Amino acid sequence: MRLVIPSALRRIALGLSAALPLLLSGCWSKQELNDRSFVSTLMIDRTEEGLTEVSAMFLLPNRVTTGLSNSTTNQKPYALVSGRGRDIAEAFQRFQRDLPRYVTWGHMQVIIVGDRYARAGLAPLLDFLVRMPDFRLRVYVFHFAGEARELSKISSLFERFPT
Repeated sequence: MRLVIPSALRRIALGLSAALPLLLSGCWSKQELNDRSFVSTLMIDRTEEGLTEVSAMFLLPNRVTTGLSNSTTNQKPYALVSGRGRDIAEAFQRFQRDLPRYVTWGHMQVIIVGDRYARAGLAPLLDFLVRMPDFRLRVYVFHFAGEARELSKISSLFERFPT
């Protein structure tokens, strides 16, 4: 006995078999990893003039040493970029304009708020964080007694990986 498949069902199966490989095409985003800068730490201060200063630290993986050998260069394994504006959004736009890559917030782990900014109120910061959908849900917010940007002068230590 031979199984007879109706022509309408045959057309649907043929259409699905042609459409399913389109779902396996790969990337849906137009942005390449090489076109992005990943923020690890965000520092927010208020200047004496009342402007908001936003500083972001970007990790530079090519400067991180691995293994037991020390790096021959004394360069820091991160870059610090700052911008000033009337609010956080304007300061962010100013330093984004100077960067050759798009800022990506998905890897940010820490926000450090300077004392002068914290005393003026955290409502603008929280409003900015709520409006940005790229932030992680678990971001640690710290208060620093002084200017948060001063923390960038501390040398960072990385774990050594035996190789």
